[in-house]
Amino acid sequence: MINIPKRSQQSIFAIPGPRALSGTFVFILLVVLFAYSIKNLSQLVFMGILLAMMTPIWVGAHFDRKARSRQLIQILEDHGLQSNEIHELDSDFLRAAQSMKPYSLKESTIKSAAAGVYKKHEMIITEHIVGRGRYKQFLMSCAIWTPHDWPKTIIRQRVLMDKIRSTQDLGIESFDKQREIISDDIEFITPILSQMIEWFYIEKLKPMTFQMMPPSGRAEQWIFDGNWIIHADRGRANPKTILQMAEFLTAFVEQIELSTPN
Repeated sequence: MINIPKRSQQSIFAIPGPRALSGTFVFILLVVLFAYSIKNLSQLVFMGILLAMMTPIWVGAHFDRKARSRQLIQILEDHGLQSNEIHELDSDFLRAAQSMKPYSLKESTIKSAAAGVYKKHEMIITEHIVGRGRYKQFLMSCAIWTPHDWPKTIIRQRVLMDKIRSTQDLGIESFDKQREIISDDIEFITPILSQMIEWFYIEKLKPMTFQMMPPSGRAEQWIFDGNWIIHADRGRANPKTILQMAEFLTAFVEQIELSTPN
């Protein structure tokens, strides 16, 4: 029985931090204090005062983001990963990440990046923002360099049209129902991934189960390209989960290397 590490449950929504909550308390207090005096004001003045009273919330949220970033950087540095500028990242990694689907993780999407050696593996962890407005998505990605030269292989969640119009399958029901695979060398990659099915299959939620966050791993996307294996999933990291993705991919790479011909 393979011991598969727990997938990290990233946060899809911005959870208010202590400073933002304190700012909210100040805002409510100000609203109560000025509740009677603002009744006779014009609508324009009223909106101006209301926006001004919301300043503590915005300031608190700003400092919460700063504190979160510092905490994440410190955790990563403690485990051998240093903050990197985008231009410092490996060019082959950037090329591979850009080819991912359904979200292309281009250089312009990178919000922050850290690189280094984690448990004897060269690793890059990046935060991404893709899309705009209501289509904006946050993603976390983790990449590990391997000594193997992989044929470009993309694995992503299978959508409805893919179930009707199949592309490439592994011939394993649990995988083919959930994942779409596109590979430059399907004959080479099939026997290798067939031994790793448990790493891709995500159990369905029980009926009537309610979750604020989508199940971790359901919408994940992978790419094998050259020497890099990249795993990405929706959401934003937090100090409790930042290393879970690193643990998961490290264990995956160590297992798949045992299944790969020299």
